[in-house]
Amino acid sequence: MLKNHISVWFSDAKSKFLLDKDYSYFGNKENIDAAINIAKYFNILDKEIKAAIQSFKPLLHRLQYLGKVGKISIFNDSKATNAESTLNAIKQFEHICLIIGGVAKEGGIKVLLPYLSRVKKIILIGDASLMFKKQLDEVGYKEYLLAENLAEAYKLSLRFSLNYNREITLLFSPAAASFDMWKNFEERGNNFIKLFKRTNEII
Repeated sequence: MLKNHISVWFSDAKSKFLLDKDYSYFGNKENIDAAINIAKYFNILDKEIKAAIQSFKPLLHRLQYLGKVGKISIFNDSKATNAESTLNAIKQFEHICLIIGGVAKEGGIKVLLPYLSRVKKIILIGDASLMFKKQLDEVGYKEYLLAENLAEAYKLSLRFSLNYNREITLLFSPAAASFDMWKNFEERGNNFIKLFKRTNEII
């Protein structure tokens, strides 16, 4: 049991420290706010906090910010091998075009269903496509498309996002394992990164 601990209340630290970086670069808003406020609690200098933020590099395949294409912010979250991980990603954004699918885990995407108001379009791929489609149909969500593979899913998601009427997040967060098409989530994520690098060709 922890006998000595501290509690720190924290709030939005964006305006002072993020400078030219958007929250989206860090994926999880709560984590970056917590890090900044804890650093302040321990009297770390503002210039040192800013330097750390500016040099931050996100982990591969874990809500990894790839870049922006027009009004579209694109994320590779291939590490999301279950719906709970994808839910964490969805909670970070308001307007999302979501690519999901693979080998479904128990429960499929049931935990995502209450948050679909954030998701403007879903592209389904892989073995779980029909299962996920059924779960979406059961709650009356019709804004989805089926794709043959990840390349087609990326093309469809770009097409939708480019025509969307405001800033949008294109999120690859499969909510399923990778073994139907890839050896592991790293190979899956690397394939998505390759597609991102070819965006100008694909559009």
